Amino acid sequence: MTSVHPFAVALVAVEHGLSLGLPTGWQVTHRTFTPCVDPIERVTVFRGDAALMLQERLHPDPSELRGRPAHLAVRGRPTPLECCSIGTRKGWSIEFSDHGRAFYAYVYPGHRRAAELLRVLDSLRIADDPG
Repeated sequence: MTSVHPFAVALVAVEHGLSLGLPTGWQVTHRTFTPCVDPIERVTVFRGDAALMLQERLHPDPSELRGRPAHLAVRGRPTPLECCSIGTRKGWSIEFSDHGRAFYAYVYPGHRRAAELLRVLDSLRIADDPG
């Protein structure tokens, strides 16, 4: 992909057929934060204490393939997350699918606004084949 989102330095390929638009100062890590294997961690991006972890279901149920809205959103206050999350950090979990692939995004705002992490998540580009 060659397009660049206005808030991002560049659309960065992060492996597994995934690309993200990352603002200045954001970093990519492929460190594993959880013991989960399905969903499997694909990538985590972070800046300071804010993080966005993307996990993919390897064998999704058809009910998990319900599509991706034009803009992903969270509601309410961040709460401690369970199941394949980073410790007891507060955040939100978002489920969506795209190109026949099912994902979980864990949004941990830290001291940042959730909107910044959601812009990064909205920039996500997904290939049909994780290759």
